[in-house]
Amino acid sequence: HYGDKKAFCLLSLLQPEIRINSGVYDVDHVCSKDELKAISKYKRSDDKRDLDIKKNLISNLQLLDYRQNRNDKNADSLYTWVVEKKNIIPFDPYLNTSDPNQYHIDSIQAFLDYYDQRRTLIIEYLSGCFGLKE
Repeated sequence: HYGDKKAFCLLSLLQPEIRINSGVYDVDHVCSKDELKAISKYKRSDDKRDLDIKKNLISNLQLLDYRQNRNDKNADSLYTWVVEKKNIIPFDPYLNTSDPNQYHIDSIQAFLDYYDQRRTLIIEYLSGCFGLKE
């Protein structure tokens, strides 16, 4: 959960290429809070409640170097961050897509789909790391 110290620990397992002792890292939202606020504004539904919960869970979080997070990412949309600025999201379900428009998170359902697919990839990775796969 965003703001929980355990989130940083788990994210460091998901991003082993990051050397925690060689820099300062922020826990950052993959789909920014501003982007999600824009698509859920004035909506009242079960999907909106689902979004409000999931936006701060591990499947919508990543570690970023604090300078990159504070100076570069800010409130970039997922599309801007990945397609226009050519950044890579760990466990990105659309990484090998031929349609960059999938990164347009323009509805609550688009976010929930991205979230669920990324969550599946994270669970598969962690299951493999800890020998939980059959």
